[in-house]
Amino acid sequence: MFAVFDVEKANSRDKGSICSIGFVFVEGNQIVGSFYSLVKPLTEFSAMEVSIHGITEADVVEAPTFAELWPEIWERIANMTLIAFDAYGDICAIQTAAHTARFELPNIRYGCAFKISKKLLTLDSYRLVSIAEHFRIAYKCHDALCDAFAAASVLIELMKQCGVDSLGALMRKADLTYDYTKTNGYDPSQTRKRRLPRRKITPAVNQAAPSMF
Repeated sequence: MFAVFDVEKANSRDKGSICSIGFVFVEGNQIVGSFYSLVKPLTEFSAMEVSIHGITEADVVEAPTFAELWPEIWERIANMTLIAFDAYGDICAIQTAAHTARFELPNIRYGCAFKISKKLLTLDSYRLVSIAEHFRIAYKCHDALCDAFAAASVLIELMKQCGVDSLGALMRKADLTYDYTKTNGYDPSQTRKRRLPRRKITPAVNQAAPSMF
């Protein structure tokens, strides 16, 4: 089993300002569960981020902080490989939030659904919304659980396309290796900057999320 996850942030200037987090659990080539929570960040919300995901400070008043939520999350994902569409950015958010909360982040193996998709598909665009459309996957962008659900569904479709039934086999088909988080001495100020495909900002809309269960 592996977990596909996504986070939304309150402020792009604070890498660890997670305001929502979603996980979708995949076994073989089937979705078998999910977890979602709003998160109360320790920083202010920026108007730009609110315009993207629609989560406001009022929405998270009674939500747990990352420090309060992390033990429950870790209980669910311990020993699992994590996958995110923007793996570097989302793993960086978790590492920074854990660092701020004074947790020693365990050694986590993770991979990037964007890189897998780019290796195995020939498309004009490799944005998640474009890949989801290619596979006819219902998708509401900039919602942490729906983003995770869409990325998980893309991976399942790629497994079917490649004739494999495990993440490891899919990674081998894509000729990719996993990355690992740092267990000690993580310093967010030393996190390298990287270039990503330009993200088109789609304002949040009042649209029902796809039913998963």
